[in-house]
Amino acid sequence: MLPLALNTTALLSLSNEHPVPDITSYLNMALGLIAGIVVGVLMFQLLRPLGVASTMRRLIAAIMADLAGITATSGRVQRFNFESRMYDRIGALFTRLNPDQPDHLATMRGSLAALRIGLNILALTAVRPILAADLAPAVDAALAALRRKFRALEQHDEAVSPLTAIAGAMENLLAAGSKPGVIEALVSLGAIHTSLSQHPDFFALYPARDTAPSGVAAPAVTA
Repeated sequence: MLPLALNTTALLSLSNEHPVPDITSYLNMALGLIAGIVVGVLMFQLLRPLGVASTMRRLIAAIMADLAGITATSGRVQRFNFESRMYDRIGALFTRLNPDQPDHLATMRGSLAALRIGLNILALTAVRPILAADLAPAVDAALAALRRKFRALEQHDEAVSPLTAIAGAMENLLAAGSKPGVIEALVSLGAIHTSLSQHPDFFALYPARDTAPSGVAAPAVTA
């Protein structure tokens, strides 16, 4: 309606140039203008601009894809490259969020937690090769559970919480004593467990399955 209202004068074709109206020129101009308006309306229907919600889903899916990708890197991903991508995605997300809205604020905090989780995954995959043969399978299981969860979140699907697998890996590491790489792996797993637990909505966790190692307080989140 707005283009029609703005072009009413043009459609009337008021002019003093021709004492006798030229119906052919008038119809050519008027029908061409109306056809252009119709085409514009159809194009907006086919190529509708994306809203904030759609952009947020796309950015969060990209964050989850990055996290899933580094769970099987064996420490080959450079921390700088990972941080650069995550900072770009988080920055783009922050520009579209309003911290005064509780759900937007939770998303902002969750994205920062995703960065912390990613850095700890990189630390865990870097120390994984030096773990003893009896400890590596539990750590691999935790990484596989994380990968499945992040892949599911990337596709907006549901998946079982990885916290149980993380807790099992932590228990195995605690029982191993002072073997090489145990402390580093334990700190990384504890940081991942804490970050996930503190943002259950962002990572779509199931509280009934979110368990921590028995008698162990998860260490503070580290980078």
